[in-house]
Amino acid sequence: MSRCPTNIASILIISALLGGCGTYAGQGAVEGGATGALSGAVGGAFTSLIFGGDVLEGAARGAAWGGAVGATAGAVSGSQVDKQVEQKQQAEWAALKARIGPDAYEGLGALAECDYREAISK
Repeated sequence: MSRCPTNIASILIISALLGGCGTYAGQGAVEGGATGALSGAVGGAFTSLIFGGDVLEGAARGAAWGGAVGATAGAVSGSQVDKQVEQKQQAEWAALKARIGPDAYEGLGALAECDYREAISK
């Protein structure tokens, strides 16, 4: 049983690190990991009550498995949203470039990088 809480802590730490990325995949991993861990803990405890065994150990094992599966599913789902967001942003940048022209577009890029001389020349 001493290994299960360590596994749960590891899952939550990894999920939190992924969530720090500011992506939907990271957010999905954190939310999925937390939901999965909670669901797994309840399921593991309930299974131990029905079929016998240590309820706390069953809850810990269920939380570890549920957290891992939930974090993975959340990350996969979130990465699909990340791809859609990226495609939308690329389309918006392409539309802006078409609207203002390539020189002005490059000037905006130079301005964003604080290269004022290049920005003014464009």
